[in-house]
Parts: sequence; structure tokens; C-alpha cells
Amino acid sequence: MKHMTVRLQLFLMGISLLICAGCARTLPAQFYVLSPMQATTMEEPITGDTTGFTLGIGPVEIPGYLDRPQIITRGGGHELKLAEFNKWAEPLEENISRVLTENLTNLLYADAFTVNSWRGSQSIDYRLALDVIRFDGSLSENVSLVTRWSIFGKGGRKLLVRKKSSYTKPVASPDYEALVTAQSSALEAFSREIAREMRLISGNTPGQ
Repeated sequence: MKHMTVRLQLFLMGISLLICAGCARTLPAQFYVLSPMQATTMEEPITGDTTGFTLGIGPVEIPGYLDRPQIITRGGGHELKLAEFNKWAEPLEENISRVLTENLTNLLYADAFTVNSWRGSQSIDYRLALDVIRFDGSLSENVSLVTRWSIFGKGGRKLLVRKKSSYTKPVASPDYEALVTAQSSALEAFSREIAREMRLISGNTPGQ
């Protein structure tokens, strides 16, 4: 009888440990998206007769290590870390394209430029092609955005500009919310560079 009691106790302890282990493995995932710039940070509208220009954004290419649901951070040396419970709410490539579209729509103003995600079938005046080389960072340190990008004219076929840009933004606190906020800030800075280039190409400058 005593042996049966000991076995029962061990069995119940084993069940308890399995339940606890299961609880530890099923923590709720947190989902994040990059955010467009705030209206209070926008610039003055373009002046002059630019109505009717259309800017298409695409393709947007990202490296394979970023093409996954998990948010990527940097460890020491060459280490990359995949966040098990902190993920992108949509594919990162689509998120970048959508935020760029919204940022540039606000920076260039809809009455001067129409900005949309380019899929190859639309009629456009200009096209922005973007190759993201790096877009990651470390918690409580910095994020980095490195891109090669080109602007095409003549319906998106003639190369007008080709550049490489790098941005670094601080991460305010050691959490993923702060990391994604810093990434959004880097994308805003890049959007402003593109907007300035589009003004030069179209022969217009922002009103003062």
C-alpha cells in the first residue's frame, strides 16, 4: 500500500511538471507593425504645377534573414536572434512598402503626387525600387537601416537616380515596442530623403 501511495505521488508530481512546462511554452505572442510618420512631423507642401505625377513603389526586396515572422535582433559578434514571442503582424516587405507609401503620400502631398505600391501593371511617371540590405538592431542600443535604392522615370523604365543610404536610430528601452518604434523612425528619415530627391527630379521645392 505504501509503495502504491509513493507511486501515485510521483505520478501526480510528473503530471504537475508537465502542466507547468506546457504553460511555460504557451506564452502569448506579441505582434508589431512599423508605423507611418505623425502628421505633426510633415513638411510644407510642394509649390508649383505638379498635379498628376504618379510615383510607384516597388519592388521592395529584403534579405532572406528578415523574411520571417519573428523579429530579428543582433547579439554579439555575428549572432542573430529570433524572437520566439515577438513577431511581425504582416510580412515585413509589405509593411515597409505600405509605410513608405503613406509617408511619401504625406510628404509629397496628394495634390502634387499620387503614391502607390507598384505591381507592374499601373501607369506611373516615376518608380522607386528598394533593396534593403539591413534592417535590424539590438534592444536598448540602436537599429540600422541600410538600403540601395533607385528612382526611374519615363513610366518607371529610365534610371534617374541610384544611391545607397544608411540610418541609425537609438532604441529607447530594452523591449520590442521601443525597437519597432526606432525602426519606424529610421524608415521616416529614409522617406524624407526620397521626398527631397523627388522634389529635385520634378523641379519643385517645398514652400517656405
